[in-house]
Amino acid sequence: MPKFDWYQGTFHELDEAEVVPFFERVSDLAEMKPCAAKNGFERGVEFSRSGHVICKIWWGGNPGVHVIGTGSDSPWVAEQMRKLGRHQITRVDSAVDFVSPGMFDLVTGELIAYAKEHNIVINQQGDWARGQARTLYLGAPSSVVRLVIYEKGYEAGGDLNWVRFEARARPKGREARLAVSRWEPKQVFGASAWLVDALESIGWADLVPESIGTVWKPSDALRARRTLLKQYGAILKTWAEESSWAGLGPAIADELEAIRLESAIAEGKKGASADYSALLEKAVDTV
Repeated sequence: MPKFDWYQGTFHELDEAEVVPFFERVSDLAEMKPCAAKNGFERGVEFSRSGHVICKIWWGGNPGVHVIGTGSDSPWVAEQMRKLGRHQITRVDSAVDFVSPGMFDLVTGELIAYAKEHNIVINQQGDWARGQARTLYLGAPSSVVRLVIYEKGYEAGGDLNWVRFEARARPKGREARLAVSRWEPKQVFGASAWLVDALESIGWADLVPESIGTVWKPSDALRARRTLLKQYGAILKTWAEESSWAGLGPAIADELEAIRLESAIAEGKKGASADYSALLEKAVDTV
């Protein structure tokens, strides 16, 4: 069953005087001490037990109070953040483990083929020549969504057939970040259409694609062109069949010039008639 393996987000409606004491109360006597803040934040504290960091909290310098939980502590951090109030997720990872001989080679072969076919960035780390401690990344480091498959057994010192799948999501925009803060771990594996499609190619089912990236919107110019094509696309296609697609552009340019010159003649502009005659002669020569 999928579980959170990284949970990171920001409270914008609470300040550190509310967030820090809350985590101090719920962290079961964990030690709280100052820590270095990153990413533009100025102050930070961390909660730990026996030297193991449970979570970090940063504030100052940036809007809001930032909370980070990683690894096995992520589900607990997610639970506490949801109890505390609304927050915006900046990164969430969900992981699911399998122990099956040959699984890594089977699924990575299929996923690499999928990525090549769909032009998805591929990154391979570890010793692929000997088949040891390998990691496959699909999606660029800067991508909103990334899929990672690695041989967890080599990392954790367990069964070498232990394979971990991780879906990593960095939602863009306030609404997407708020929406993801309500997700369950399985939903992270549906964080994009390509991720769902890729996982379905290796036999996963019942995943629902979500959109958590910047929504692409066509420009005014592109919308105008699409409107033109919806209205006159059939005419343009017939025209192209008569003159070839390569010849359609020059043919349209000549027609636009003819229209311009006809307007100029009607307005009595000097030289317009001669230019129009020259354009007609050119048309006759190309027939």
